[in-house]
Amino acid sequence: MNESLRQLNLSREEEIFASHIEDLVSICDRKNVPKFSGFLDLRQQKIAQFAASFVGADSLAFYGGFENAERKMFGVFPGYVIDKFSLFPIDFIEISHSRPLTHRDFLGSLMSLGIKREIVGDIIVGEDKSFVALQNNMSSHIIENVSKIGNVGVKLRLCSADELGSTQNKFEEDTIIVSSMRLDCVVAALSSKSRADSAKFVLSERVSVNHEIVTSVSKCVSEGDTVSIRSVGKFVIGQCNAKTKKGRSVLCYKKYI
Repeated sequence: MNESLRQLNLSREEEIFASHIEDLVSICDRKNVPKFSGFLDLRQQKIAQFAASFVGADSLAFYGGFENAERKMFGVFPGYVIDKFSLFPIDFIEISHSRPLTHRDFLGSLMSLGIKREIVGDIIVGEDKSFVALQNNMSSHIIENVSKIGNVGVKLRLCSADELGSTQNKFEEDTIIVSSMRLDCVVAALSSKSRADSAKFVLSERVSVNHEIVTSVSKCVSEGDTVSIRSVGKFVIGQCNAKTKKGRSVLCYKKYI
């Protein structure tokens, strides 16, 4: 294993994933054809970047189907390929719904079909129309088998990336007051739990920072970090530029909705 990967302290599952990326590069070189992973979170993208570079990948790219996508596929290409992004096997499904739904509603319905997480890219939630990026070999199966999400009837159809327009992930913005930027303090404020309960969240591997599970309650959180708390939500940490009279920090954040 190369030094860059070693510094990431990979789990056994992540080591297997890194080997899979190396295999994709090897197949691309041997057969002279593009090869793709499933959709990856930010940590997996970092691992894929290091693993592919270690085995000498010359032409690679990450793409989620549209600009600023968070979950992206890894692709490795022969030298003759010019337009890499047009080859990524990504479909978009438009989902029309009569009542508001959440990211969790959509993901839960898809997972209930036995679909693996790497099949699903970004889910962009709107008030009455939402979009899901998918590996294109699964889009027909989903359209044929999903008629309800939660208790809400839905209509699904294939669409193009152009139809997303300026649609983006939506957030609620708010502030919390924290005594420090330690992870247990921030998690306590975001989840409206006690600091002792937030420490249990962290120690039981229910909290990730930038898509990496963290079990150290004393880890410091920084502006721009993405903090996910299982069964609570996903948050983007904003600026911390104000103090209360007692010297506590006023921390801005955005919550995915």
